[in-house]
Amino acid sequence: HHYFPTARLAFTHIPKTGGESFERMVHSGSSGKQLPPLKICNPFESTQCAGRRKCIVGHDPAAMRLGHDDARYKGCNMVMSQDASVATSRPSMKMMAGTELMTIVRNPIFHVRSMWMHCQQVGANGARLHHYSPISFEDWVMNFSALQSQDATSAATSPFKWGRHCGYDPRNKQAHLLGDDAEDAMRHVEQAAWVGVTEEFTASLCVLRAVLAARPELAEGTNTSWPEPFVCSCEAATPPGDAAPATHGTHPENTQISGTVLAAVRSMTRVDQLVHATAMARLGRELRALNLTCLLTK
Repeated sequence: HHYFPTARLAFTHIPKTGGESFERMVHSGSSGKQLPPLKICNPFESTQCAGRRKCIVGHDPAAMRLGHDDARYKGCNMVMSQDASVATSRPSMKMMAGTELMTIVRNPIFHVRSMWMHCQQVGANGARLHHYSPISFEDWVMNFSALQSQDATSAATSPFKWGRHCGYDPRNKQAHLLGDDAEDAMRHVEQAAWVGVTEEFTASLCVLRAVLAARPELAEGTNTSWPEPFVCSCEAATPPGDAAPATHGTHPENTQISGTVLAAVRSMTRVDQLVHATAMARLGRELRALNLTCLLTK
C-alpha cells in the first residue's frame, strides 16, 4: 500500500498454472471483454522489471517504486507476484496485508509434466532461454522421488543436481507457495478472493466475473470504470478473445507418463493434490451457486 494505495487484490502466480496468460490478458486490455476492469500495478512485462522475470511484491522495492512513480499505473487495483510465497510467516504476505489473494492452481500431474516440458522440450521457452542439461521426464521424476525418501544429509550429497536440468523443484510446488504447511495452504485457497483452476479455465473466469461484479468496492480509488460484466451462460461461457492458457512452446502430447512415473509424481505431490482438490471443491460450490455447473469439463 506504500507504493500502490488503491490496490485491493494480490495475484500470486504459481509458475506453469496459466498465471502469465491471465496477466497478459488483463494487461493487454482484453479483460474489458472478459472481466470487469482490473488494472495491474506491476505488470511483469513493464519496463520497471528491467528485463528480469522476478518483479515481485516484497522482493524488489526498487522495481515497485518505479511502478509507483509511473503514471500508467496510478489508480491500479491488483498487484502481481511471481513464484513468491504467500505463507503466513513470510515477508511477502505482510507486504500484501490489506489486499485479498487471487491465484490459479493446477492438477499436480499436469503441473509436474509442464515444469519439465518448459525446461526440456525443444523449442520450449525455458529450454531455449536457459539451455538446461538434457534429462528425460522419467529420469527427472525418479531422481526427485529418490530425494524425497532421503534424509537432508544424503539429499545434499546426491549426485542429482536438479538445478542443472530445470529451475523448478516439482515437490509440492503449489503448496509451498501457498502456505507454511498443508493446512495453511488449504486455508489460503478457501479464504482467497478467487482461486482459478487451470484445467477449468473458462469456468474459473466466469466465477471471477461474478466475484468482481458483486464487489464494486474493489475498484474504489482506481481510475477504472466498473461496467456491467459479460454474463456467463452455458450457451456463451466466454466472450470474444483468447481465454485459454498459453503453452509457451511446449507439446504435452509428446510426453507420455508411465504407471511407475505416475506413482512417483503422486508421491511427491501429495499436498498439492489436497490443494487442487480443495480448489476444485470450491469451484464446484461457486458454480452451483451461479447455476453454471454445466461449464465443468468433467
